[in-house]
Amino acid sequence: AVSEQTEEKANVRTLFADRSFRLLLMPNLIRGIGMAVVPLITLLAVNAKAIAETDGATVTVFTYLATLLSCAAYAYLARRIGPARLCVLGALLFCTIVPAFFGGKAVFYFCYTVSYAGYYIVNNSIPDIVYRNVDRNMMSIFHTWRLAFSTVGTAAATAVIGKLVGVVSPVIILAVGVLSNVICAAAYYA
Repeated sequence: AVSEQTEEKANVRTLFADRSFRLLLMPNLIRGIGMAVVPLITLLAVNAKAIAETDGATVTVFTYLATLLSCAAYAYLARRIGPARLCVLGALLFCTIVPAFFGGKAVFYFCYTVSYAGYYIVNNSIPDIVYRNVDRNMMSIFHTWRLAFSTVGTAAATAVIGKLVGVVSPVIILAVGVLSNVICAAAYYA
């Protein structure tokens, strides 16, 4: 058991010595903001009066539809244009959530489906990019710490967003979440 702890410490040191990991540390933390916005979209949409409180189940249906579409699109496009370009494309598709609150339920559901598909494409792209570019001996710890930083960003952003709902325009909250995803995707692309 002692040798495993020593090996883990060596891996953490190696990881933080890795230039790629250090460059992606802030984008992973910032990505947490976009990740915090996603589960709150229904609440924000109700707050913006884009949908009714009773429409939550319908949003769930479109979430599953978007997940299915994004997985099919990713499987088809990953070999053709690569995960880095797909990551950026996904982040740009996620931007369609911002105008979702301006045109009624049909516009909301359409924009939500497209944006969630984009969000999910980013979620598929990032591990694929890591898998293709990180030394396989460091891959596990790279993913673990990448997710840890994203989770810290998500937890902090969720606490802040919870305080801002009803005080700040939902569109501004969405725009910040979208921007964080674009920054992260651009960093992984670079």
